[in-house]
Amino acid sequence: MAIVDGHLRAAGPCRTFPNHRAPKSKGGGLWSAHYGCLALGEYDGRVVNHRKYGKCVLLNRGGRCASETPNPRHNGALYLAEVFIHSWHTETWPGSAGCPTVPRLWWPCFQSLLVLDEHCRVELMRGPQCR
Repeated sequence: MAIVDGHLRAAGPCRTFPNHRAPKSKGGGLWSAHYGCLALGEYDGRVVNHRKYGKCVLLNRGGRCASETPNPRHNGALYLAEVFIHSWHTETWPGSAGCPTVPRLWWPCFQSLLVLDEHCRVELMRGPQCR
């Protein structure tokens, strides 16, 4: 992932697909049965203060973002909505339903580079070591 505002602001690893399994409180089973998978590509970003994650990046003003897989939340359409770049919930569990998540180890540094209400371009790409 890269955040660009005329120059490279931040770059680092992120996860763009939902957790493999839903917690029992959410019915268990595969999360792919509940959520889409954010597509790689370029998105409009805005730094916002989220009630749960603090400073994070909202993609496409909360509107539609492309999904690589049919999204059951939107009747199988190929998009997600209300997508935020946020931190993992724990060291080992991303805890996301499809938002890009930054590992907790990286999150404080990543978050320190964000300025509230700043607009940026977000590029989600697969690194050469990923398949």
